[in-house]
Amino acid sequence: FAILMAAFAGLCTSIVMGPFWLAAILTPIAAIPMVTAVMLGHEAGHRSLSGSPRVNEAVYHFLFPILGGLGALHWKNKHNVLHPGHPNVLGTDTDIEIWPMSLSLREHENSGWFRRLLQRHAQGYLFWPLTLFLPLVMRFESIRYVATHVRRHGLSRQAVADVLCQLCHYSLWIVLPSLYFGFGP
Repeated sequence: FAILMAAFAGLCTSIVMGPFWLAAILTPIAAIPMVTAVMLGHEAGHRSLSGSPRVNEAVYHFLFPILGGLGALHWKNKHNVLHPGHPNVLGTDTDIEIWPMSLSLREHENSGWFRRLLQRHAQGYLFWPLTLFLPLVMRFESIRYVATHVRRHGLSRQAVADVLCQLCHYSLWIVLPSLYFGFGP
């Protein structure tokens, strides 16, 4: 993790300090150590990063929300409960629900006329461009999930940690860069 973060920091420094052409090259490269670090959180969520359950939980609740902006509670329910228990089952496995796409005839028939039109004539062309919105959608789902979780189950230590880590994520990735580069929050 330390090596990944050092690589990311070095790349970000080069992006900020270097010329525009270097930033254009290094920005996608900087995503590699960051995504790799977030995937360490993914492995910890499956309890496969460490032999210690406490280490797995600490890494998971830190890396996913702070670095990736994805709520740990939401991801654990979505990916560890719904997905492996019912992989690729429509209506249960939310990992395969990519609006406005359709993965089955039943889903297509239950769609509205505009969605069916898109599915019939543009689904193949729209699939990859629409997946660019998945991180944004998953972040909104994370915020909604933790709010619903608190409303249903009350305030737990995990919910507080989730909210604080997500606030830290948005502060680190939106507020601080906006202030540094002079755009304002």
